[in-house]
Amino acid sequence: MKEKLEKKKEEKKGLKSFLNPSLDRRKFLKVSGVLGSAAVAAPALLKSKKTSAASYSENTPDALETDSDVTLKHSVCLMCHSACGTRGRVKDGVLLKIDGNPYHPNNLEPDERLSYSTDPTSETAKKTNGRLCPKGQAGVQTIYDPYRIKNPLKKIGDRDSGKWKEITWEQAIDEIADILKDIWDNDTDIDSSFPEFGKVANKLVFSAGRIEHGQKEFTDRIFKNGFGTINYRNDHTSICEVSHHTAGDIVSGFKKDHWKPDVLNCEYIIWWGSNPLEASFPMNPLSRKVSAFLKNGGKMDVVDPRLSNSAAKAIQTGGRWVAPKPGTDAALALGIARWIIDNKKYDEGFLKLTQPGKTNTVTGKTEYTYSDATYLVDTSTGAFLTAEAAGLVSSGDPDADKNVVWDGAQGVIYDTVDSAEILPGAVTVNGKTCKTAFEIYKEEVEKKTIAEYADICGVDQTTIEAMADEFTSHGKKAVVDAYRGAVQHTNGAYAMMAILSLNMLIGNFDWKGG
Repeated sequence: MKEKLEKKKEEKKGLKSFLNPSLDRRKFLKVSGVLGSAAVAAPALLKSKKTSAASYSENTPDALETDSDVTLKHSVCLMCHSACGTRGRVKDGVLLKIDGNPYHPNNLEPDERLSYSTDPTSETAKKTNGRLCPKGQAGVQTIYDPYRIKNPLKKIGDRDSGKWKEITWEQAIDEIADILKDIWDNDTDIDSSFPEFGKVANKLVFSAGRIEHGQKEFTDRIFKNGFGTINYRNDHTSICEVSHHTAGDIVSGFKKDHWKPDVLNCEYIIWWGSNPLEASFPMNPLSRKVSAFLKNGGKMDVVDPRLSNSAAKAIQTGGRWVAPKPGTDAALALGIARWIIDNKKYDEGFLKLTQPGKTNTVTGKTEYTYSDATYLVDTSTGAFLTAEAAGLVSSGDPDADKNVVWDGAQGVIYDTVDSAEILPGAVTVNGKTCKTAFEIYKEEVEKKTIAEYADICGVDQTTIEAMADEFTSHGKKAVVDAYRGAVQHTNGAYAMMAILSLNMLIGNFDWKGG
């Protein structure tokens, strides 16, 4: 017995020193033998035990929830752009913890949220927390970060010296005001030789970086509406998402620069440079909706060079992780478009519509959006053909600048017909050779084969074809949701336009599930 105890003691000692760099080969082999024996015995020793998920009421209450000296402060999180609701727990003027606001739509689903009539000081309100991501909870660390800049910094020394000194708010306001008063002039041109420069007030550029909700509206009142500079808020750049907004503006005729998928009613989503399970916004409710989407049988593919959490979830639920070479997103989008066009899987009835509120002759349903697919383009200038240029009206006529379409026999003003041709070939109107916007798009897409697009983006041709087939197999209940990952390149705006065109091909804008 004594020998056995000594042996056990030696084995235990060996286990403790297992991670010790000085462990020699003999001890390593001895410990390995012990671990091997344990592995063999594990199935017999480690019995499974039935467990059940603990409900909130079964958990030990947080001390901050029962401390009568803790007060609740409701606000909005600005740790990202989602603006979720927050509830700060404060004691003696110190923020101790940040929870989710149980009244806020981002933090809880409609059947979970507290009614606005619920007294925030009631026990029910105090013990009900909304969901909040770790980044939001980390707001406490941001507030009390010892390196947090709390006062204005003024550059000293040369421009590239990197030297700054802290000054008071009063000094900063006085010095800035002294400079601004000399250029607060909305009547005088900066340079009469270049009137496009605008007035002297435009010499002020207010560049605030990633300015958030409330801040941008407040500063707009000062610099845009008050001071009058056209350079009132430069808060996006090409390394953020300005190209995303630019593409949206161009595609929508400068009416809308951002769309989101109807996740809960969709059947298939391609998340393109958009990772709903760890980014995008509002991330908190979006991730919940994606979970419900997958639970209800939805399928998703994720386009991202990086194996993200969203991509892993796509693989886990039967979808695809598609990893193009960085910066080649447009080639992948055009490859998908090539398959759709080759197989005539686009919504022809939608593309033929000249204006909203008209009937799709293929589906028989009313469409509330439309495209410029039917508009004629003067091939000599690359500009849309106007009614005046087509000889349909004279200069100065109210319809002079309206677009022209081909009705099958001649060019007519777009709003005189409900639908028009999209592939009539080259046509002549008032001596001008024209093609429809869709015809030109089709020709550009067909300049390369799917195999060539696959070679550019590094995605297998069969994958491109499978994505295109899936995308066109759900009617209008399929969506491509693209975001920053696809546009943070010098060709970002063009890449986003190529991607958004996929949604246009199936006409899913403003449709349930689209």
